[in-house]
Amino acid sequence: MERPVSADAVDQAMQYTTADVPQLHLKRAMLACVDSVLRARDGPRSRSAAFMDMTAFRNAPLCLRDITKRIQQKQYASLSDLAEDFVTLFEYAQTHTSPTSLVFADSVVLAQEFTKALQQAAENLVQRVRKTPVAVVAKRKRREQQENKEKGRRRARNDQQEQQEEEEEE
Repeated sequence: MERPVSADAVDQAMQYTTADVPQLHLKRAMLACVDSVLRARDGPRSRSAAFMDMTAFRNAPLCLRDITKRIQQKQYASLSDLAEDFVTLFEYAQTHTSPTSLVFADSVVLAQEFTKALQQAAENLVQRVRKTPVAVVAKRKRREQQENKEKGRRRARNDQQEQQEEEEEE
């Protein structure tokens, strides 16, 4: 049986980046959040339809299609970055529509749905990190250390070349 996930662990998972977990895990968690929002229905009507391209709104900062594209292009560094865009999307819809409109009501429901999905995605990430074998974590750290050493060597070479160029100029 798996240990329960604490609220602190979920908060930490919101800040996980590709340095902490593999990109694939992060991408899957993000896509699960989007999928949860897309599946929200009010009877036969999709609640998310108005948010797919936001053509009903002028100057909308983004839409669900943009968010999905950003996930695919790996533009989000963490779940909290994704959450910021969803907050922007729903706040924009609530600010620019009447409180009695369907879009306003849908934005409230979808925001709640997204929050639940985000919580679940963060919990799943925590579980995946816990299951990551120690050897994988050690290998990842060694690779990171090796990359840092290489960066240092390149920096030293560049400094040395700059010194030589300065000496030649004198």
